[in-house]
Order: sequence, then C-alpha cells, then structure tokens
Amino acid sequence: MRTGIDLKTSLIIIFCSLLFFMIIPNNDQGYDSYSYSIAVRDGGDLFHPHHLLYHLFGFLFFKLFSFTGLGSMKILSMANSLFGAITLMIVFKIIRYRTSEYMAAIGTVMTGFLFSFWYYATSVEVNMPALMFLCLALYYLIGKPKSGSNSMKVYIFIAAGILFHQIVALAVIPILIYDFTRYKSFAKIIRYAFPGLAGGFAIYLIVAITQAETVSIDGIYKWLTFYGHLDAWGTLGTSNFSGAIWGKLKTFFGGDLIRQIFYAGERSIATIAYLSVIAAIWLGLIWMFIMGIVQLRVKSDSFSWLLLSLVVVYGIFSFWWAPTDDGFWLYQAVILMVFVFISAEKKLYTNWLVSIMVAMLVIVNLSCEFIPSSNRSNSYIYQGVEAFDRLKLTEDDLVITNFSQIRLAYEYHKNIHVPTVCMMYLEPGDNEDVIAAYHDRIAQALKSGRVIIFDDEIRPEPSRKYLFNRFSPEEYASTYKIYQDNLTPVDSIMIHGRNVQLYELEAVN
Repeated sequence: MRTGIDLKTSLIIIFCSLLFFMIIPNNDQGYDSYSYSIAVRDGGDLFHPHHLLYHLFGFLFFKLFSFTGLGSMKILSMANSLFGAITLMIVFKIIRYRTSEYMAAIGTVMTGFLFSFWYYATSVEVNMPALMFLCLALYYLIGKPKSGSNSMKVYIFIAAGILFHQIVALAVIPILIYDFTRYKSFAKIIRYAFPGLAGGFAIYLIVAITQAETVSIDGIYKWLTFYGHLDAWGTLGTSNFSGAIWGKLKTFFGGDLIRQIFYAGERSIATIAYLSVIAAIWLGLIWMFIMGIVQLRVKSDSFSWLLLSLVVVYGIFSFWWAPTDDGFWLYQAVILMVFVFISAEKKLYTNWLVSIMVAMLVIVNLSCEFIPSSNRSNSYIYQGVEAFDRLKLTEDDLVITNFSQIRLAYEYHKNIHVPTVCMMYLEPGDNEDVIAAYHDRIAQALKSGRVIIFDDEIRPEPSRKYLFNRFSPEEYASTYKIYQDNLTPVDSIMIHGRNVQLYELEAVN
C-alpha cells in the first residue's frame, strides 16, 4: 500500500491538465452551457433543485472575475477546467495507491481524454465540481488512514457533491455498505455520516422552503424532485438499449464524426478506419473490465467491490433516467477507469496493450473531436448565431427549429431573444388540437414579424428517432405541408456534415 503522491507530482498533474484544457478549449458548447451562462450573467435562477449550488457558485465566481471582461461563459469554463484538473490529480492518486506509477499515469491520461471529461471540463456545466467531490470522497476511503475524522470528510464531500448535482446521492448507499465492512458498527457509521449528510440535507431543505411555490410538505417535495415530475426523463423501453449505446459512445468518443458518418452518409476508408479504432478501444475496455472482475473474484478487495457497485448503480440509473445523455454516463465512466486501472495485472504485455489503447484514444479524440470543437467556425451553434445575425432577427420574429440552443447562443452573444418553437416540444394534449394551435401561433407570428423554418424541422431525418417520440414522420409532413409553397431559401447552416437550409415563410392564404 502507498500513502499517496507528493505535492510536487500533484501540482504537475494539475498544471499540465489545466494547460491542456486552456490550449484546447471547447468552443462548441451546448444548450445547458448557454442557459447557465445567461442565468449567471444576468443573475437569474440562482437556485436550481437538480444542482442547487452551481448557479450561485457561478454567479459569485463570475462577479469575482468579471473585471477580466471575458464574459460568463469563458470565466465559468475556466473554473470547470480547474475542477477537471483537480479531479484528474485525485484519479491519479487513487490508482497510484493500488498499482504502479506508470499504470496510474496512463489511467489518468485515458480519463482526461474521454470526450465527455474534456467536454465538461471546458464547458459551463454542472458535472465537473460534483465529480470532483465524488472522487475526493473515494480518495479519502482508500488513500487516507481509516479514522473517524477521515470518514466524516468522506460524507462531507459526498454532501458537497450532491449540492452541486443530485446524482452524487447514488453513491451514498454503496459507501455506507463499504464503511460497514470496515467498521462493523452501525453506531460508528451513523456518527461519521450524520454531520455531512444531515448538513447537506438541511441546506437543501432551507433553500427548498424559500424556493417552493407553496411552503408545505407537498410543495417542498415537488421542488426537491422537480425533474421527476416531468415526462422527459425516467422511462423504460426498447429504445433505452440503443439510447444507452449512443450515450456511452458520446461519453468516450463524442460522436460528432459518428453523426456525420451516419447522418450525412459519409463513407470512406478514413471513416472505416476511425470506426475500427473506436471498436478496438471499446473491446480493450471490455477486456480490462472482465479481467478486473476475474481478478476480484480470485482476490476479493472491498474497495474494488465498492467501485464495481458504483459502476453498476450509475449504469442502471443512466440507462433508466437519460440513456442518451453522456453527462450522466460520465460518472460511471470515470469510476470505471479507476476500477480497470487499479485492477490491471502488473505484466509487461498488459502495459503495452493498455498503452496502445490509450494512445489510440488520444489520437482519435484529439484529431476528430477536441481540435475541431475548439475551432468556433466548426460549431453549427455559432454558425446559427451568424445566420441569425445576417437575417437581423429580433424578438418579434419566430424561428421553427429543433436546435433551440442556437436561440440561446444568439441571446448570449447578441443580447437578442428570438422565440423558437418545434413540434418536439409542443405542449401536451390531443395531437390534432395541439397542431391546430401550432398553426395559429405561426399565423400570429407572421402578423408581427418574420418566420424562419429550418429544413430539418420540416423533414426530420429518420436517424434522429428522438424527434418522433410524440409525433410521427407522417404528422410532421402533414403539419408543414400547408407551408411548402410559401418558403423562400434565405440562408443555410452545416450541421453534422449536412447542409441544412433555412427558409423564410411568406404569408399563407
């Protein structure tokens, strides 16, 4: 067993990681990033039930560094880069505690080069501080001497993580079980866990009382479990399996090039080689995971069992709650990296095979995802901002598109809020009545301003199955049929390798 790594090594890891995130930032940020950046900039929505402290932290951090003139998006992205760098240092510490320095180094590199780790470490998103506190809790379980004070810190870190993102709460039960295997005493576990968990819950409850619509048990419960009352998350069906595969692919490889291959029909030797490489990396990870389980069965280790249980718990939750969302799969992926690398056998051929796999991941993600995403001109979101600006769109206009993040980006960069709408997000109700109301809204918009329609809203690609969760392709076709003869091309945007036309709708007789 090792007691940890020295301060110099820790600082080197943080510095190198932070430098990498700064050199290759993400200039292709998504819906949530722009939403958070606007809220932080304008001081709105400071408390959110799903990630209680993130907006407040972001607002205070932005005010502290607003003198730089960098804007809320850049300032908060840099803050997340620091959280990401610290998380990688902790990952190195955990792996190093159980295996060689070399294996810890390449395990840390592989974690940092997971697409979603880089994405959330260079974007305005809630996941990185929550993940950092979760990793801190795991480190204090394995890398620090067993003591009451260290155990109390574990639950304080868990509570802090929950205050940044509720998903960290999934780790509470596995960690309590792990602690019981260490102390064999419920009394000690309660004594160590209570201050942190109770303190975190008290903060949540106090904020909930001030934010809930009604100060009642029902009102507070609904505010605390806000997302659970929406229909967009937490469903089970056959689509969860394909969604989970896509979510995990995005977590490891981003998926932009994969989208272009299948969305735009790109087929070449280069794309076949790319798919072959990611398949090889995927198989390598599966092999390492199986070997870790085999080794665990041969030589039982309670901490490895904890990691394995967390992999399972986070995997089940992501599969059920949001199978296509790489932000939820990221927690499982980072814990998986720790598990497979502390379980790796100390043999030369293992080192070489793992090194080759990590090198392939670095090459494909750096060249196909990180560097392209750092170039703002490659972002269809920013292309959309430029298109909106060329069209001189204002608050009186209406844009019909399922890429609503472009509207948020336009609001962030140009301070103009342009209403957007699409069939996927229409209000609930009888489909025929909802479509009739939709037609009325478009007619009203034509009286007050201009209506711009994206071609891929009129004719959604069958590959984007999520667009048809409510309305069928036939309903899309019939809904927009009445506008077909009144569309004038006015601009276009390259989205996932496909040129999407923008039309202006003339008055319909």
